[in-house]
Amino acid sequence: GSPTTNANGQNLGIIAFMDGSTRNAQIDVTRASSTSTSNMHFYTNGGSGIEERMRIDSSGQVGIGEAGPSAPLHITKNSGASNTVELLRLDCGETSHASGKGGKIVFRDISVYNDTATIEAVRVGASSASELKLTTRGITRSIISRDGYTKMTNSGSTFSISGLYHEMNQSRA
Repeated sequence: GSPTTNANGQNLGIIAFMDGSTRNAQIDVTRASSTSTSNMHFYTNGGSGIEERMRIDSSGQVGIGEAGPSAPLHITKNSGASNTVELLRLDCGETSHASGKGGKIVFRDISVYNDTATIEAVRVGASSASELKLTTRGITRSIISRDGYTKMTNSGSTFSISGLYHEMNQSRA
């Protein structure tokens, strides 16, 4: 006989990882919307049964905790009883408290150009103090110091906000 065409959402293949009769993890591929498109799903067992944790959809978008990713990387996590949820952690992997160690998020519009913007957290001195630095096109625009003070720059001019808390109000027409 001839091979049959699967319906949308139907499994095309499954790899199951078993511990005896318990399914601890699974990777499966399902048909998306035509014979040439598919989605890949990744499942793990957190103790109460197997659940989807991540998927790569037919357009290449990755969803972590998100069944319908709407960006190249879409992360969703329910905060539960807490008001905030940690979605990303950057550890530099160092065990020393050396000055200058930290993590950076880099934004680029085209890979051949310099960084469009960066957000960088770096250790200051040999203590556990750190500062947060925001840059655009290689120019530092704002630094939040370890003491909570903010320093901002604009085209070579520098000014400091002189207090741990400063509120700026600007009326708009």
